[in-house]
Amino acid sequence: MSDITETADLRDVMAQVFGVDAGELGDDCGPNQVATWSSLKHLELVVTLEEVYGVSLSQQDIKAMRTVGAVRDILAGHGVTA
Repeated sequence: MSDITETADLRDVMAQVFGVDAGELGDDCGPNQVATWSSLKHLELVVTLEEVYGVSLSQQDIKAMRTVGAVRDILAGHGVTA
């Protein structure tokens, strides 16, 4: 279980999952810019987001999570301000 609270900024959550500094994660960053953003880490991100923000992400949501900004938009669609 994640030790990040539901009030945490999305960049902080993603930085913990990917093992990078949150300042490195701009909204346009995706797997091509974040070396540790692998398919396994993507799944870990999904699980962490669901735990931290209390959402259930669909397969379509998971596939669309290609950048930090896209993840933010998907969470916003679930009523989460991250």
